[in-house]
Amino acid sequence: MPALKRTAKKPSKPEPKRYLEQLPRKWVWGGVGVFAVIALLLFLCVPHYKPLKLATDQQMQQAHQQIIGRYFLASTVCQNDTMTHDQRVAAFNQYFKVNDYANRAVIRGCNDADTLLAKAEGGSWQRTNVNIRLDARQNPSWQKACLIDGITTADTVVRPENASIDAHNLQVCNDLRRQSYIEVHFSIDFHK
Repeated sequence: MPALKRTAKKPSKPEPKRYLEQLPRKWVWGGVGVFAVIALLLFLCVPHYKPLKLATDQQMQQAHQQIIGRYFLASTVCQNDTMTHDQRVAAFNQYFKVNDYANRAVIRGCNDADTLLAKAEGGSWQRTNVNIRLDARQNPSWQKACLIDGITTADTVVRPENASIDAHNLQVCNDLRRQSYIEVHFSIDFHK
């Protein structure tokens, strides 16, 4: 009689675990709820900026009219100015520019004081406290943040002597962007 071979019994494969079936349903729904709350908080806390759109010809025309109506006289009728009235008007017209989005503009006023204007959400034009000199080159970091890279000339040299001015201007420009976001997004219900 042939000898019986002993065969080792092969272990059976364990059945794959079904993790969600092993958890109580209230834990699953609790996890989904926590995830939903976190997603909602992230949505509300992360900035959602409005996309910038190029201004139409009508919007550009309107921006020019608003700025001239509000700032032309104050910028050209000057006391103790080094220029005559006609020269000051020519200087205003030479340096007056509006960006492609019709939300930032630059002007030159009395005693060659240059100003960056920003359009508020309500539509009015406001002076900013950006330290700008229109006949000089601007630092590209804050120039781009202020959305004036199309209407001013960028500097190609890093100037350490202007570091504090550049840092101030960058902060002001970033604040302008944040204010637009807060006015647009949080005015819905959050801060009334």
